[in-house]
Amino acid sequence: LRRRFILVFGTFAVALTAVGGFVAWRSASSVLERELDDKLQQIAGVASEVGLQASLVSGLRPGDEGTSAWRAVYERLRGLQNYVDAAYLFRVQDRTVLVSTEGANALPIGSQLRFLNIYGRELDRATVTGAATTPLFQGVDGRFYKYGFVRLQQSDVLMAVLMRADYLEPLERFRRTA
Repeated sequence: LRRRFILVFGTFAVALTAVGGFVAWRSASSVLERELDDKLQQIAGVASEVGLQASLVSGLRPGDEGTSAWRAVYERLRGLQNYVDAAYLFRVQDRTVLVSTEGANALPIGSQLRFLNIYGRELDRATVTGAATTPLFQGVDGRFYKYGFVRLQQSDVLMAVLMRADYLEPLERFRRTA
């Protein structure tokens, strides 16, 4: 009787711990992903509201990469690199770049941002509501990322910022421990 009691109690304790750990992991994962979404939208929103005039950006044409207007916008985007992995300003209809943190030589004005084609629903939502984020995706480096999109004022220009989902590594360690 004593062995059965210990066996049942031990099994119950292990099952309860496993279920509790799983619930805690799912809850933490959900909260942290929402936090990343908020952070992406805030970074893009603040950057788009401070010194990025939609009329100035949307007026950029191929060949303007050397102008003072392009350089001013480019420097503002480069300032974001302390917080994000990449930033782009682009026309939403044809998904062509106006300015990116990759610089004038890598992505001249008018270059197609083909990687955005899979985010049509998110781009539509950002166009209508002003902001949206993508689901998590795995980059070629094996890390997970998300894009955040914010519309510049009432224009056809969107800002995209790419951020690494750093919270997944410690969360995975927590899951294994739990």
